[in-house]
Amino acid sequence: MKPQLCTISRLLNSTSNRTGKTSLLSLSLVIFAACSVSAHITGALAQGVSKTEIPVGQTADFSGVQAAGVKEMTDPAKAYFDKINKAGGIGGRQITLVSLDDKCDPKITVTNATELAVNKGVLTIMLGRGTANAEAIIPVATDNKVPVLGYVGGSVALHTPAKRYFFNLRPPYRLEVERAIGQLVAQGASRITTVYTDDAFG
Repeated sequence: MKPQLCTISRLLNSTSNRTGKTSLLSLSLVIFAACSVSAHITGALAQGVSKTEIPVGQTADFSGVQAAGVKEMTDPAKAYFDKINKAGGIGGRQITLVSLDDKCDPKITVTNATELAVNKGVLTIMLGRGTANAEAIIPVATDNKVPVLGYVGGSVALHTPAKRYFFNLRPPYRLEVERAIGQLVAQGASRITTVYTDDAFG
């Protein structure tokens, strides 16, 4: 087995959680690692990938209403990237996380994603939150052929139709609500009230 493929195998084995399932971050890591390795094997470097670096983009809410949740995602990701880099990186390449603050504003998300894809030349964009933000970033990903991985959003628009460059790992909100209501009914509830926001999230 080639050294680069061994690296992917180690990523798969080391990032599975105790239940035997692979985390969102783990899947994202493996996907962009595979992109890098595939480019290496074919002799051509993927977008943004150099002989020494794999730039990964992030546009997320670092200063707005979702800042706490973004921090919970970003800090472990940075720690894991540091672990991989200290172990020699992926195929000898160091992972560099380029993070931009979109303040949970979809318009800023589009601006940031364009900056990351066009000017920063990142291999992928990941670690984002917000349904409206996720919906806004899809055209940028498609136009620039940059995959967006593991966004936290569950609207139907993120699932149907399937997107070539957008990989959402959260089930639709509708499915989550159906399961929640089913559980409440199973517990004897007969009157259920719903409260939702009048936007893509709701």
